[in-house]
Formats: sequence, structure tokens, C-alpha cells
Amino acid sequence: MKKLIQLVCFVCFVSLVCSSIQAEEKLTTMSYDQTITSSRGEVMTSKVWIKGNNMRIEQIAKGEKMITLMKEGAMYLYYPSQKMAMKMDISAGAGQGGQENPKDMIEYLKSVKAKPLGQERIDGKLCDVYRITYPQTGARGKVWVWRGKKFPLKSVMTVGSETITTRYRNIQMGINIPDNYFELPPGTQIMDMSQMMPGVIPQE
Repeated sequence: MKKLIQLVCFVCFVSLVCSSIQAEEKLTTMSYDQTITSSRGEVMTSKVWIKGNNMRIEQIAKGEKMITLMKEGAMYLYYPSQKMAMKMDISAGAGQGGQENPKDMIEYLKSVKAKPLGQERIDGKLCDVYRITYPQTGARGKVWVWRGKKFPLKSVMTVGSETITTRYRNIQMGINIPDNYFELPPGTQIMDMSQMMPGVIPQE
């Protein structure tokens, strides 16, 4: 469970880091489709919205709709059918060793001493490829960063025996996203997992 949460947090963090390109291009919002494939053959397709430092991910997991919200240093896993959300503190360690507010994806990769491996094309777009390792957790993998937008088009991360491949498509920038996209519905029951499972997200 701990390793899986680390991988999920990495996938979310990569997207938040890359949202910093909004500042360079004077944009405030973006959305994209995200496909996550596990080494066990499980496939999860999601739609992602980002506005500033806030993120919303909608997906269907085992036949049930789940919404992930990231805002103000916390991540909420919300189940609409149950009107219940699990809260986890990700204010520390989300980057698993990287700086908290890198300027863009390239700066973040440098901060975690990612090794450049060359260039490849993903969906016809020229990408710089980097190898990432996190000695603290044993996580390792590769990221393909779209050179034109400094946004990832693909990442492959492994912790232990679990490998997750993430693809990013249908990237749209500067779109209209309502503020309430990043709010839990009134009456939602919140379980604080940071208190129930301390130490799940590595702090160093």
C-alpha cells in the first residue's frame, strides 16, 4: 500500500510540476487525458484538470468512479457513491527529495539529479528523455518531456516489483475551469489518513 501511494503521488506531482509552464506562457489552466498501465496489466484512464496549484483527476476504478483532488498541500480521494473522502498530507515529500517549487519540469529533473538519456519522439513530438532514481524509496524510472512545452508525454516508474507506465494525451492549455472543480461536495465525510497511517508518505 505504501509503495502504491508513493507511485500515485509521483504521478500527481509530475503533473503539478509541469503546470509551472503556465507561468512562462501566461496561462492559468490546463487539462489532459492520462492513461496509467501497471505491470500486472491493469489499465486506468483518467481526465485531469489543473488550475494554478490545484488538480482534479476523474477516473473509474473497479467499476466505481473516484475523484482525486490536490490542493493546499493535501490529497483527497473522493468516492461520490459513498459521499466519503480519504485525506492525505502531501505537503512534505511529494517530490521525494526534489525541491518543493521548481520553476519547471527540467529544473525539477535537475534537482533530483536525473540523468539525460537523449531524445525520442512520442506521438510525433520531440522529447528529452531522463532517468530518475530516488534512493530514499527505491523508486526508479524514466520520463519523456515534450521539448516544446516542458510537459511530460510519458513516464515509467518502478518501486519494488510494481511498475507504472503513464501516458499524457489531448493536452489543452488556457481553458476555462470553474473554481468549484477543486472542492469536495458539502456533506462529504472525510477520513484523515495522515493521522491513521503516519509515515505513509516519506518525509525525507
